[in-house]
Amino acid sequence: MIKETAMPKLAPPGAGIPWPQKMLLRFIIGPFVAGRTDWSISEDRFNKLTDKILKEIEGLNEPALSKKVLI
Repeated sequence: MIKETAMPKLAPPGAGIPWPQKMLLRFIIGPFVAGRTDWSISEDRFNKLTDKILKEIEGLNEPALSKKVLI
C-alpha cells in the first residue's frame, strides 16, 4: 500500500512569476500577441505541443504516469 504524504499548501497561480514578467504577460503578450494570433496558428501550436508531450510520456508505466508531482 502506498502512503500518501501531506499535500503542500500552495500559493495562488502565478505567485512565483516576478513582477516585470507579470506586467509583460498582462499588457504585451496577452493583448498584442495572443489576442491577435489567428485561430488556426494557435491550434497548430497547441497540437505540436500536445504531440511533444505525448512523445515524452510514451513508454512510461502506470505508476510513473499516476505519480503526483509539484511543478
